Amino acid sequence: MKTKYGIIKELECTCSCCPSQWEGLTENNEAVYIRYRWGCLTIELSKPDGTIFEAIRNGELIYSEQIGSELDGDISPEEVKRIIKENNLFEIGEVKNDKSSC
Repeated sequence: MKTKYGIIKELECTCSCCPSQWEGLTENNEAVYIRYRWGCLTIELSKPDGTIFEAIRNGELIYSEQIGSELDGDISPEEVKRIIKENNLFEIGEVKNDKSSC
């Protein structure tokens, strides 16, 4: 089944908690920023050939869900991948720093 936003070809955990966050790159060279803070999981995309800073500052918000309490800032990579798959957002290729809590 085709996903809404294609393939994340590279994804790296850059912070394990408070907030948990990942930075990546799609097959279309869009920067991807995934963050879990205050119990809310968000995913933002830059335009093609954009930087991670563009995704963070003024990227397109493609997913946002309150899944934990307001004090929650820690989510496992497995849970993030499950949510991405369940919502048919991306296929995920190589993941760096993919430990149980980054």
